[in-house]
Amino acid sequence: LRVSALLTQGALCMCFALSRFDQAQQALEAARAIQQSLLPPGGVACGGGACSLQRGRALTLDTAGKVARYSGKLTEAEALLREALQLWRDSGDEGGAAATLHELGVVHLRRAEWESATALLKQSLAMKRERRPCGTTNRIGNCIGKAAASSGGGGV
Repeated sequence: LRVSALLTQGALCMCFALSRFDQAQQALEAARAIQQSLLPPGGVACGGGACSLQRGRALTLDTAGKVARYSGKLTEAEALLREALQLWRDSGDEGGAAATLHELGVVHLRRAEWESATALLKQSLAMKRERRPCGTTNRIGNCIGKAAASSGGGGV
């Protein structure tokens, strides 16, 4: 599990710091293969150490979705992010779910799907505000404002 976490972190560095998307994708595929090999027959339910595996898988899928988005593969990005979102929700990790909803919103922004982008970003923002009422980042608000402005709507 630690090796898959290191591969996921390495993929983030390759993608965002070095713009090496192909290598990042290869590292994430290796991480996913390791995680898959650790799954018991019939999948995994969150409980005991299984939550760590499930959250690790969610983080890897979320990262793979970001890499796909940065590579312009928006359909692939959405599929990966939706799978990550389900794992975050299944494990009860609201923070992970909120971050993935934000990423899904950005995918919809890139497609000029303003209404769905706004809905996803607002859902993410609400979840983040629930977790940290005084410390929510402005980045989500900026994305919501951009989606509203592009669709001809007013403010948030």
